[in-house]
Amino acid sequence: MFAEPVVRPLGLGDLLREHREQRGLSQQHLADLSTVSVRTVRNIESGCIRKPRRQTLDLLAGTLKLDRISCALLNDAAARAEPADGGLDPRPPHPFSSFVGRLGDRDALSRTLTAGDSRLAVISGLGGVGKSRLAMEVALRLREQNGWPVLWVPLGEGTDGGLPQAPAVVVALDAIRGDAGSSARLARLIGGNDALIVLDGLPGGSSVEGFAFALLRACPRLRVLATTAAPWRARGALSLRLAPLPVPPRRNAPAQLAETDSVRLFFDRMHQGRTGSGLPDADPATVAEVCRNLDGIPLALEIAAARSAELSVEVLLHDLITAADGTPDRALPGEFGPVWEAVANSCDVLTGHQREHARRLARSTERWSIEDVAAELELSVSAAIALVDAMAAAGLVRVENRGTSPEIVLLNLVRRVLLASIP
Repeated sequence: MFAEPVVRPLGLGDLLREHREQRGLSQQHLADLSTVSVRTVRNIESGCIRKPRRQTLDLLAGTLKLDRISCALLNDAAARAEPADGGLDPRPPHPFSSFVGRLGDRDALSRTLTAGDSRLAVISGLGGVGKSRLAMEVALRLREQNGWPVLWVPLGEGTDGGLPQAPAVVVALDAIRGDAGSSARLARLIGGNDALIVLDGLPGGSSVEGFAFALLRACPRLRVLATTAAPWRARGALSLRLAPLPVPPRRNAPAQLAETDSVRLFFDRMHQGRTGSGLPDADPATVAEVCRNLDGIPLALEIAAARSAELSVEVLLHDLITAADGTPDRALPGEFGPVWEAVANSCDVLTGHQREHARRLARSTERWSIEDVAAELELSVSAAIALVDAMAAAGLVRVENRGTSPEIVLLNLVRRVLLASIP
């Protein structure tokens, strides 16, 4: 059973915020009156500065007209603050490449977490679809705009690369495993400060969920952002099912192709790897066909773009099509092994019956309505809806609204994995 965190007395940031709000002052107004920079005020309240200089505290206390007891409590909160190397990490991991697409998702998640409409947000979707990358952008945005400290906790296998973990990450991992002392210490590190914890690679149905809810109850200004392959339907959480990047319809004109996010990502990564290669630029129509074959999955597109630095996109497309017509163990060229594994893991979310139904659909046509699914599999409409919902939750299908009813489209790579897994 997960141990409930224990809350310590109000921290320095909480006390300063409380006194400021009681005086009806904004952070900017307090900074102007005290001659302390607004950045310092913001960082003390957010917990980024846990041990300010005594002169800074005296200026703030004088401006707020604190009595002797309140001044003593403020100084005591600063004295008992955790050392900097034992607190939350000040920044999330920094990305290695530019962020393409998903700007609407990033902004919506950032607004929701900042406003406190929901203090828990969960990003779910197919393996390789870009959940961690989106979480990284949200964390960076909240850090830069709000000054929040960020604790990035890698939970997936091999996500830390075997590198030593920061002290606070070790504390969080021990707390997730049920260590009561670590749970209490993590709650003390956060206290009542604004902060963000990212749980990257959340295992579905695990004790991590209990950890997140207990910590949110103990730390009233904490936000939690989680990424997971399996959907996590937590009450009160903002849930985002992350779809692959849009792929261009075959009827699009060349000028329109280059505006599609999947094509933009491919060209961005291709140009990164082509410095001085001497290869000609790729034909947008051929790149668009590669994107359609790879379903707009960012991990697959990045691998494909890296290959195009050594050979033409036409050869790459030929390899993808040839592999699809080959034997099951050649359903994707060898370089795409990580993509194959990620998609296969997402397919494993389905139960035995659901997987068999999905295989039958994989042998059928490309698009269906709910009624088509029910007829093809000899199911009731309600059972067909439940099946499609399970597949959509795992990111295995696209649901496109066309005409009066939605159409269900099985992803190409999912189709290959399902057919290749037939004994």
